[in-house]
Amino acid sequence: MLLKEIMTPVVDTIDSEASVAEAARVMESRDVGFLPITLEGVCAGAITDRDIVTRVIAKGLDPATTLVREIMSHRLRAEEPNGRETNAGLISLPDHADVDEAIQVMDEQNVRRIAVHDRDYRIIGVVSRADLPTNRTAIAVD
Repeated sequence: MLLKEIMTPVVDTIDSEASVAEAARVMESRDVGFLPITLEGVCAGAITDRDIVTRVIAKGLDPATTLVREIMSHRLRAEEPNGRETNAGLISLPDHADVDEAIQVMDEQNVRRIAVHDRDYRIIGVVSRADLPTNRTAIAVD
């Protein structure tokens, strides 16, 4: 099974110049806990509801004046030989990657979400742990 078959299409992103409060409002209105962050139309990272709590609220920062770019995860390394695009907090796999690879990557990187990109590296979806089958072995029913 391919990631594009199980991903949740991404419709919402937030610009890197938006405030954390704006990001929280988008998350609340869309009932999501993850937003890709764009810089000049390109995915530059991500912000999660947990990031807001641990990087803003817990540190006493003002969500209205703190920009998402100030707390987002930054790119750690360029594209890896296997085609993965890796950021701290944001791992992206191509839409034609297999579900088994996503499970392996999530386990290796200890993440709960993976962004899905097209051939032009535009983020087109998200796969979360909840989207993935927990047991890939088929069980025969008599």
